[in-house]
Amino acid sequence: MKQLKKLGVLGFITLLSVVMVACGSSGSSDKGKEKESEKTEEKKATDSGELGDYSLTIHDGFELAKDYNDQDVIVLTYDFTNNSDENQSFMFSISDKVFQNGVGLESAIMSADSPELKNRSTEIQPGASLTVKVGYVLQDTTSPVSVEAKELISLDDNKLTKEFNLQ
Repeated sequence: MKQLKKLGVLGFITLLSVVMVACGSSGSSDKGKEKESEKTEEKKATDSGELGDYSLTIHDGFELAKDYNDQDVIVLTYDFTNNSDENQSFMFSISDKVFQNGVGLESAIMSADSPELKNRSTEIQPGASLTVKVGYVLQDTTSPVSVEAKELISLDDNKLTKEFNLQ
């Protein structure tokens, strides 16, 4: 029994040593890969493209509106295509983050029949496309707004970006 414990401890130490050596030796090559992937990510930053199982375009224009609390809102328009093999909606497929002055903007709460907002939660079948409008509460009506969109659940860093000047 004592010999079995020693053998188990020795095996554990050997396994731990192998893991530590493997992690330590890959450091220099990982740095090169990280820099290369950063360059690739910069090249992929655009306002139209594939995000996993979906295609997305962030439109050039925007609308200014008011929310239920009379706050200023920017309404952005997206073209969303479902390339997956299941019904999907923009809301449960795409993570869209909007920033102003480096701070994330909250989604606007507007009346249900508001023409400024549409189709965010509408499900579409595989191969179908839909125009989606989403509102975000602004901090002010003069500072630029930036958008980042990516697949909601994804292991890659692909994202689409766009800048909007409000003036």
